[in-house]
Amino acid sequence: MLAFVFSAFFVTWFSRNLIPVDVWVRILLPFGWIAVWSLACFGAGLPMIRFFVGKGRLPLVVHLAAGAVMLSWLATLGAWLQMFSAPALRGIFLLSLAGGVYGLLRYFGEIELYPEGVISPTGAILIIPVALTAVVLTTSPVMYDVLHYHLAFPQQWLIHGGFLEFPREDFSYYPSAHGMLYAYALAIVGPWGANAINWWFGLLAVLLAGHLGRRLAGPRATGWAMLCLLLTPAVLQISGNAIADLAVGAFGGTALFLLLAEQRPSAGRLALAGAMAGAAAAAKYLALATVLIPLLALLVYLVGAPWERKFLVGAGIFGAAFLLVSGPWLLRNALWTGNPFYPYLHIFFGGKEAVLNIGVDLRNNVDLPGNRLLDFLYSAGAFVRRSFFPRAEAGFIGPHWLVLLVSAAGIRFAERRFEKALWLFSVVGMLCWGFLVQYIRFLVPVLIPAAALAGGALSVLLLSFGKLTRFMICGFFIFVFGWNLTVLATPFFSDRLLVVSGRMGEQEFRAHWDDVGAAADFVAAELPEDAKIYLLGESRSFGFMRPVVVEDPYHTPLIVHLGQSAASPSGIARDLRRMGVTHILINWREIPRLARYHGRETVDHSWDYWYPATPQDRKKIFAFLDHGLKTVYESDGVVVGEIGDPKTVSEDSGS
Repeated sequence: MLAFVFSAFFVTWFSRNLIPVDVWVRILLPFGWIAVWSLACFGAGLPMIRFFVGKGRLPLVVHLAAGAVMLSWLATLGAWLQMFSAPALRGIFLLSLAGGVYGLLRYFGEIELYPEGVISPTGAILIIPVALTAVVLTTSPVMYDVLHYHLAFPQQWLIHGGFLEFPREDFSYYPSAHGMLYAYALAIVGPWGANAINWWFGLLAVLLAGHLGRRLAGPRATGWAMLCLLLTPAVLQISGNAIADLAVGAFGGTALFLLLAEQRPSAGRLALAGAMAGAAAAAKYLALATVLIPLLALLVYLVGAPWERKFLVGAGIFGAAFLLVSGPWLLRNALWTGNPFYPYLHIFFGGKEAVLNIGVDLRNNVDLPGNRLLDFLYSAGAFVRRSFFPRAEAGFIGPHWLVLLVSAAGIRFAERRFEKALWLFSVVGMLCWGFLVQYIRFLVPVLIPAAALAGGALSVLLLSFGKLTRFMICGFFIFVFGWNLTVLATPFFSDRLLVVSGRMGEQEFRAHWDDVGAAADFVAAELPEDAKIYLLGESRSFGFMRPVVVEDPYHTPLIVHLGQSAASPSGIARDLRRMGVTHILINWREIPRLARYHGRETVDHSWDYWYPATPQDRKKIFAFLDHGLKTVYESDGVVVGEIGDPKTVSEDSGS
């Protein structure tokens, strides 16, 4: 920490005439925040490590992941108790920071800072993608999913002081252990800090791949394993956006590492691994398939058959810790909807029916041929298929994976049992992923052990050839990794660099990539504290800093239901006022796109957002929108209107 502070000061001071100080600050700020965040996580995780593992040398990455679990769990508890506030989060953070300072001074000798072999020419290549992806972290979050739910609901919970149900927004029922960590950033440094925490999770995942690679094939494999994961295009693409996938990977990878650290995992390591798996599931439902099922398969391999007592005891310890961490989220949903896994698995748990479900996800996101046999084959072989036929919006896997994994399959590593365990987790995880939504970023937990196998294979192959052949193989894969890095050569990434360098303003950047950002700023700055906003034609509620009524794109809009039930336009205004709504934001530019999710296709192949409203219902709705709102903001198709007195709303037809 001190080294960072002094080096940052001297570099900034002596280059102040070449690069403005504020640019240096933006470049160095993420590294400072990540250093402080890591120290706090180390302090928060220390009690868990000492209780479950006791004394012994453990990698720093395990300490950090344990601390993230503890910080997230404490924040979740605060949300349950309606004590979820910025001051409370700052207090927890400061206590953890103090614990981190104490822990470093007391236990520094028991920490393995990084995997053996990372300090090498291969490891040095890591500096390039690490630096490139880190310097842009201080730009504002603008990714749709981030503004829709990853940051939006933690912010709303902070405003409310605890958990708050959004009954028309199925995404709000998703568990958000990672979002609780992002709330610390919102409370301490601002939204960009959440980008940095996501990036930090990616760094943990890469370090875990290095540890597993070193264990499998020695120090020469460390750097290659880390490169295989870090320079996967999908990982690079999501590294600077505050979403869930890298957190799921870090938690799942830590659980895997803990189970494989000993010949047969101890009760303490089983419990800690269960807590990590619980955190992964508490960050993303899909982790039940890509983390939990592979870990259970691994438990059978490591401990014994499912009917044996030793397996039942081990699985019981693992499961208890899993439920301790994931349970608060499952219980929340069970109390709200009757289904702990809402909006999914209604067929098993019943409860409130959801518009969003696994079938909807698969129809919208997986292009299968429609034949049962072919669907099965396409899903089982999804990893191979997506390597050749990727979905651009789902991320790219990169050409190095198939080459190196096929090579790894033909190599017998010295750590044979360890190798089989890595293969078991990887294959089971890939199969589970293939039968669900085939986004490459959802595969991150599985790619961690796969990276160890791929990096191990490459290191073994290089030792098998002479100097010239080794040079050619190294050159080929460095070229491939460099080619993967070009996935960052996009207008979005370029704009982020322009913002950091001071050549583009933050407002200009947000206006380009977030069409509702300016309206959110207006609402946060100009509307009264007691204002409540209904978002019409818009699902991104982050940044408004006011209570909102928000609905996901799959629901029929609330205003359509109000138009069906109200007798007149003034009735719509009256019903909204009864809900506490004082203002409406309408994003006319977004409505045609959202119509594709819940609307009906018309004869001219457009989509009807207002379906199933009748012509009479539409007349009431448009009369209310035309005459019942006083416009207080309007720009580029985004309008904010104040709901007037229902008695003054005209009953005339709208346009």
